[in-house]
Amino acid sequence: MTYARTTAPANRAGIIAAVGALHLVAFYAVVNGLTVAFVPFPDPPPISATNTPLPKPPQPKPEHPRVHDPLPDPLPLPSPTGEITFKLPPTGPVGPTGGQTGPVDPPLPPLPPKQPLFTPKAAHPLGQPGLWVSERDYPTGELRLNHAGAVGFSLSIGLSGQVTGCTVTRSSGFPILDETTCRLIARRARFEPARDEQGLPVAGQFASTVRWQIPD
Repeated sequence: MTYARTTAPANRAGIIAAVGALHLVAFYAVVNGLTVAFVPFPDPPPISATNTPLPKPPQPKPEHPRVHDPLPDPLPLPSPTGEITFKLPPTGPVGPTGGQTGPVDPPLPPLPPKQPLFTPKAAHPLGQPGLWVSERDYPTGELRLNHAGAVGFSLSIGLSGQVTGCTVTRSSGFPILDETTCRLIARRARFEPARDEQGLPVAGQFASTVRWQIPD
């Protein structure tokens, strides 16, 4: 199958001429180099500026100095003897010699005495003390010898009211009468015990006298 050329001879010659012109321009540019033309301008006018003052920044407020709390005085150390002394501030103005010259507050009135919860009571004998010793208790030998006299005694009273001790405080002059007095009373006497300020039983004392007299 045969195709016919459709490009006219005139168009072909124009294309060849255009391509050749482009090559010439490119060759000329390479040989002479690419140049840039600068167009000078007349002197530009001077630049003017106006300084506008800025407002001053506000001054910072002064800070108050921080007041530190005073450190407490150190605790006093004990002396070699174990004693501790505290110094108290004076209550009045101090004079040149170190003594107080101003008025001093009067001392506080003393506290009223504490009232006891219970009125203390001494030991009290139960029954009739005159019956602790009778004429029938007179020692026979002392009666025949007409020995007589008064015997002073002091008793120690326990918490239960019993006699826990007897002491002759004044002798009759006859040892048997003195010994008989303490022996009989310690066995027969009974007491209401003494009471303290709280009403509790405590040890007490009781003193009296027995008179040994020859019966008629």
